[in-house]
Amino acid sequence: MRRLALLRILILVFSATPTAAFASLDVVYVNGTVLTVDDHFSVAGGFAVESGRFVALGDSARIQKLAGSETKVVDLWGRTVLPGPISKTDTHRESLRVLRGT
Repeated sequence: MRRLALLRILILVFSATPTAAFASLDVVYVNGTVLTVDDHFSVAGGFAVESGRFVALGDSARIQKLAGSETKVVDLWGRTVLPGPISKTDTHRESLRVLRGT
C-alpha cells in the first residue's frame, strides 16, 4: 500500500512539473495500455523511466512531450504493460504467503 501511495504522489507531482525537469529521461514508453493496479485499476497510455525508476505515468501524448533529444522512445504498439514484482525478495515473500494461505 505504501508503494501505491508513493506512486500516486509521484504522478501528482510530476504531472505538474515542467518538461525541462525531465531532460535526463532514459526512456519513455508510449502508445500502450499500462495497467497500474491501483485502487481504481487505472489505465495509462505510457510512462517514463529515469535511472531505472518510474518517474511519470499518463496519456501517451503527455509522456511523449517529456522526451528530450537523448531520450529513447519505445512505441508499445498497443501492447499491455502489467506490473511485476518489485524485487526477488518481494516475490518470495508473496509466494510464501500464497502457500500458507494468508
